[in-house]
Parts: sequence; C-alpha cells; structure tokens
Amino acid sequence: MRVSVFFYNGIDVDSILWRRLKELSKSYKHPFWIGSNKGFGATCLNWQEATTLAAKIAVSVHKSDCPSLFQEMRLLMQQED
Repeated sequence: MRVSVFFYNGIDVDSILWRRLKELSKSYKHPFWIGSNKGFGATCLNWQEATTLAAKIAVSVHKSDCPSLFQEMRLLMQQED
C-alpha cells in the first residue's frame, strides 16, 4: 500500500511539522517527497503499516497546532498494483 499527504501550500522547511515529517520519513524503507516541500509519502507498506503511518501523519499535523493545515491537505491511503 501507499500512504501520502499533500499540502496545497508548501510547508515551511523551518517548521515543526516539517521536522516531524522528516523524522517520520526515516522510519520507512521507501519514503518519497512531493514537490520538495508539498508533501510526503511511503510505498511498499502492508495494511497495518499504512494505517499506522496515516494516523501518525494526522497526529503530526494536529500537534503542529496549525488547524488551517487540515483544510489545506489531502491524506491518501491507496492500494498499489
């Protein structure tokens, strides 16, 4: 499975959220970045890893204390072929 989060406006690379996503990306074998600072994702995940990553991304956004990001993001969990 694949999990990705896309922000319609780029994330400030000096922000707390950016640091949290960078740390989170180090936990996965196949991370990828969308448009350098527009989002993050990982591929080749099993179902449990994918749901865990999606939850961790949502928690990271919530803990960044910037509620407007929820209106400006898309969080996807997709089956890979």
